[in-house]
Amino acid sequence: MQETRGGDIMPDKLFLQAEDIMEIMGIARSTAHKLIRDLNSELRKNGYITIQGKVPTKYYFERFGLVSAGTTQGGQTR
Repeated sequence: MQETRGGDIMPDKLFLQAEDIMEIMGIARSTAHKLIRDLNSELRKNGYITIQGKVPTKYYFERFGLVSAGTTQGGQTR
């Protein structure tokens, strides 16, 4: 992971896996896998294709309110 100007930790990956979520949130592997399943379920209901065991980084951070939908990873407003 890399640190950006505002001190926010933003992964440089397109997708997060359980290990990444465990590190970000300080949770158990089983809880991280459950979160991935839940988020992927939401995405599938909205017509998106998902990859088992991975969740899009942008979607993860938006759903947890860690970055607003109107900003990019560098903190710039769109």
